Amino acid sequence: MAAKKNAIAAAKLAIETCNSAEQSLKSIDASNAPTLDTPLAVIQKDMRAILSMLYFSTTKLSLAMSQQEYSAALSPLKDITVQIPTLMHCISLFDGDLVGKTLAQEVRMVAIDVIVSTAALLQSFVKGEGPATASKEYLFRTGSVHEIIDAARGAKGISDNNTVAVKKKWAANQAPMEDGIKELAESIEKAKSESPAEEETEDDFDDGWDELGISSDDKMDADELVRAEKGHVVLRLCSMLHKRVARDLLTITPASSVDNTLLDSLPTFSANLLSHADDLIMSFEAPQEKSQILECLDGLVEQIHDLRGTLKPLLLEPVSAGLGKPISAGPTEPDGDTAKNDAPKTDKPSPTKWFETCFVQIDKGADALRALLQEQSNAS
Repeated sequence: MAAKKNAIAAAKLAIETCNSAEQSLKSIDASNAPTLDTPLAVIQKDMRAILSMLYFSTTKLSLAMSQQEYSAALSPLKDITVQIPTLMHCISLFDGDLVGKTLAQEVRMVAIDVIVSTAALLQSFVKGEGPATASKEYLFRTGSVHEIIDAARGAKGISDNNTVAVKKKWAANQAPMEDGIKELAESIEKAKSESPAEEETEDDFDDGWDELGISSDDKMDADELVRAEKGHVVLRLCSMLHKRVARDLLTITPASSVDNTLLDSLPTFSANLLSHADDLIMSFEAPQEKSQILECLDGLVEQIHDLRGTLKPLLLEPVSAGLGKPISAGPTEPDGDTAKNDAPKTDKPSPTKWFETCFVQIDKGADALRALLQEQSNAS
């Protein structure tokens, strides 16, 4: 009975430690981290070592729970109570002003996930006052801890530097953006392939939405189709630009040569571009409102202009800044074929030329859509 009492007490103490560490990490200011001379690589190595110890401790605890051994559970519970504050201290060494706020936020979120999942495992131990009544919940909880730690220690886990952390966030928005543009392209092809007779057949399924004033199967008319096609050109150019930023400008050596303040601003640009691109895509759903399309277009173009100004320092000194691979001449025509010119070429590599050309083509495509909207408004 003494072993059981001690194990339960140790588990409750470990839970309190986890809760305290979680709250501290959520409120920590990465810019006010202790300034040390310890290299970033050393701090990251220490973090991975602590995560490995937590992995081992939670495994030992899980084994003790499976055997209903209170005395065997006591040692890993005490280890966890020490390892959690050690992890928190290690995370506090990531000074956002030195290593970058994006990287500091990434490691903080990893630590919080580990701590929360560890606390859940401990709760499954305490819930029934010991392993005898903990059922099999502890197996699921242990697996969650291991999965998070394995991901953090893996090749695509904790970023090596702030540039990698920013690139990871930026690249995460590429697939959703491409998916939205693909859906718009499919809607355009569908509108092109269906004749008016096919649109109004008596056999159409009545899903009841029409009675509420909401049609679930509205199709673009001729004017709407032209607008969508011109908007699709702009969106493809924006998607290509977004992709090339991650692939070409965020591939740098050494990482210390790029201003972290500039880098830390990029994930917000990426998220805003995705949001405004989605808004523009949605505006092309039939029935369309020309004023809404124009508003969404202007919002997207404004984000592109802001991004252009932000990227300017990266394009001015591509060689000294170590901006990775050379970029070839970019798109030259504001039409649907423009976005196909995505493969690097070997002639006259110029990052500035490629990006400036792409920015110009986006403006031209946007102007063409605005002109069309004005023309259609005048004709109506």
